[in-house]
Amino acid sequence: MNNPVEHLFRVTDSQGETHGVAFFVSHRVALTCYHVIDDCGAESGGYVGLIREGDKQHEIYQALVERTDQLEDVAVLVLQTPPATLGCSC
Repeated sequence: MNNPVEHLFRVTDSQGETHGVAFFVSHRVALTCYHVIDDCGAESGGYVGLIREGDKQHEIYQALVERTDQLEDVAVLVLQTPPATLGCSC
């Protein structure tokens, strides 16, 4: 199995402030909590930024908030262009 930290990204708002984390479940799809997306001021159809945990360059990937469920506190994020080095084996 790959290093699990490779799949962990900070979720940021449009000002670059971190509100939580997301983890990848496939090469383009990540999961986070609904309250993280809400704290970012985003909603379904909006965008948040993702920064790989430990990335010294702080490269920001834009993620579409594909779906949210407030009751279950879950949100699905989709990247159009995922990091080439994600190495997801999921």
